[in-house]
Amino acid sequence: MGSEPPRLFVDDLDCCDAYRACRDHSNKEENRAKFERAFAMHAHLCPEGPDRFASEFRRDFYARAWELYLMAVLHGAGMHLEPAGTRGPDILIRLPSGNRCWVEAVVPGPGTGDDRVFQRPRGNWAGSYGPVDKLLVRYRSVLEDKLTKILDCQRSDIVGEGEPVVIAVGSWGIPDAWAWDRELPALVKAIYPVGEPVLVVPIDSPEPERVEVPPRWVVKKTSGAPVGTDFFLEARTVGISAVMYAWTDVFNVSWEATRALGIIHNVGATVPLERRVIPSRVEWWVENQQLQRSDRQAGSNNG
Repeated sequence: MGSEPPRLFVDDLDCCDAYRACRDHSNKEENRAKFERAFAMHAHLCPEGPDRFASEFRRDFYARAWELYLMAVLHGAGMHLEPAGTRGPDILIRLPSGNRCWVEAVVPGPGTGDDRVFQRPRGNWAGSYGPVDKLLVRYRSVLEDKLTKILDCQRSDIVGEGEPVVIAVGSWGIPDAWAWDRELPALVKAIYPVGEPVLVVPIDSPEPERVEVPPRWVVKKTSGAPVGTDFFLEARTVGISAVMYAWTDVFNVSWEATRALGIIHNVGATVPLERRVIPSRVEWWVENQQLQRSDRQAGSNNG
């Protein structure tokens, strides 16, 4: 593994606000220690090299922290990690079957202008976060970007035939993104056309109240331009096996895969990712045209 990697948290003026908050806040000591330990163990796997990764970690904290977190959590769950190289996806896993599995990590930002995801003001505040539409637009944007990269890797044989590919979307770059995940993760709603739950109360009828979830095929940008919410129902996405995410923000997330990770399987994948092959808290898939959920902590149920 060569010489010791540099420290991640140092007094450096060339750093972003998120890095500075993690470095300087007295309550973030445990977070800093976890990232330092993860980097000491996995720095040799960083495609750009330890020194450059450490530099980028300070300037683009959320994106690099997400990559490092994934390496640490997957390794801690018993997955065998290998160097991914500089041309392909970020992380390479050797599955128990011996097959390779690629993970491409991405962290969307909140966006800009009228399409920026709502951010609550500093200090005491009470109110609504509003519709989920703008967050779905941000998720769909990064999924499109990574789809393009992965298709290029497959065409150039960096990703071999029969090797599953996972896009790992970290919501850490969008403050309070978790607020839209209370009933169903917003990322699921960007991938499959699942709308918002509706309580149906029959009037002048003996029928009981019921909850229905209507489909939602598109959301619209402020300009009125439509953005699809059926990523895994499009034929051009069959080269993606699954999408991965983690519950809650960078400072509160569990570092155990079975308590943090979620996996959304692609119903049309040419190379499906076998369920439970990557330890996770919850998995989503489509069966009989219905969204299904398997939760390791709460058993199985339909979505």
